[in-house]
Amino acid sequence: MSQPVNMLAVLISPVEGQDEAFNTWYTNVHVPDVLAIPSFVNARRFAFTESKPDAITQPYMTIYEVAGTAEEAIADLTAAFAAGKTPLDRSCCDGTSVQLLPLAAINTAGF
Repeated sequence: MSQPVNMLAVLISPVEGQDEAFNTWYTNVHVPDVLAIPSFVNARRFAFTESKPDAITQPYMTIYEVAGTAEEAIADLTAAFAAGKTPLDRSCCDGTSVQLLPLAAINTAGF
């Protein structure tokens, strides 16, 4: 029987006017840095469409597949940030508009 797949959704905004630089940095530097953390298994990036709910202010979301719980992955990510292993590029991402949404699998049978 396979392990349940847990996820961590990250909603994030770039510095105003820096979308292109942000997306280049996030895709080519940040995601690989995060995936170097053993509890992070895979990542997929998304941009919200214009029909997103008003409560969501960030234009981008990354969904990470994580080993273990999403809370454990958040702790590992926090430790990596503190150790300087996943630095922000402050010219395009100041980190002020980030939401971490832990998701736990409730159905492991798949559809």
